Amino acid sequence: MKLEIRGLKIEITDSMRTYAQRRLGFALDRYAERIRTVRLKLGDVNGSRGGVDKRCQLAILLAHSSPITLESRASTVQGAVDRIAGKVRTFVERRFVRKHEQRRFRKADRRPLALPSLATHRRRGGSAP
Repeated sequence: MKLEIRGLKIEITDSMRTYAQRRLGFALDRYAERIRTVRLKLGDVNGSRGGVDKRCQLAILLAHSSPITLESRASTVQGAVDRIAGKVRTFVERRFVRKHEQRRFRKADRRPLALPSLATHRRRGGSAP
């Protein structure tokens, strides 16, 4: 899994980079071999005006599947990264669970239909011998 972190109108410090790597690493560790690239863009929307203005955009390129994109906003960069890390794990899990279930149902449809034998059923209306 390759992780790219970029800043838009914000400087990415070493502490921000390691924090984002650690949080996303914990969130995506289980599916790391199925993920090609993770692109994280951190930005300041309002500049010096303040408010909830830190934006975090995440794009995940998966092997053998369509990409996942997410966005979150918070008052701090760490808060935005925390929110997106919480969201991304559930989205990736759902994507891979759905793929697994689709394959499982396709295999189930290929099995021949087994009909019950008529000799094993009792006839209604009489006493048993």
